[in-house]
Amino acid sequence: MKPRSPLIQGYMLYGEMRSRNFLEETPPRVDQLELAMTVQNFSEYNKGKLSIFELTQKSVLKVNGDKYSLTSWEPLQGGSAL
Repeated sequence: MKPRSPLIQGYMLYGEMRSRNFLEETPPRVDQLELAMTVQNFSEYNKGKLSIFELTQKSVLKVNGDKYSLTSWEPLQGGSAL
């Protein structure tokens, strides 16, 4: 995916993550997500040269305005978190 203008240096993805603790009677939680990545890194991901984890590692990830860095990845076995 090539930008239409050489002035575009990257992409910003915005979204929400909704979660709820069913063990306690608390209202649902909504976290604002922001992911900023360079055009080059997104292009490498699109070509299959970077995994989604590597793309996120090379990007700026913010949750509710706080910056996070991914340092390790442990895939879930059997499709369950428990």
